[in-house]
Amino acid sequence: MSRHYGHIVITFNDGTTERVGGNRHHLTGDGTVLVVCTAPAYGGELRDVRNFPIASIREYHWED
Repeated sequence: MSRHYGHIVITFNDGTTERVGGNRHHLTGDGTVLVVCTAPAYGGELRDVRNFPIASIREYHWED
C-alpha cells in the first residue's frame, strides 16, 4: 500500500498499541515480519524502517 504519509496502529498480543509513521507497509517474503517505512515519491532509499514480528501482533491498520 502506498500513501503520502500516515500512521499505522499496531495492537500487540499483550494489549499494548504503537502508532508508527510511514507511507508503506509489507510483510517479508516468509511472512514473519511486518515492515513499516517511508519511501520517497520518486525513488531512493527507504527511511524510518521499522520491523515488527508478526507473531507478537494481534492486529494492525492504517489510521483514517
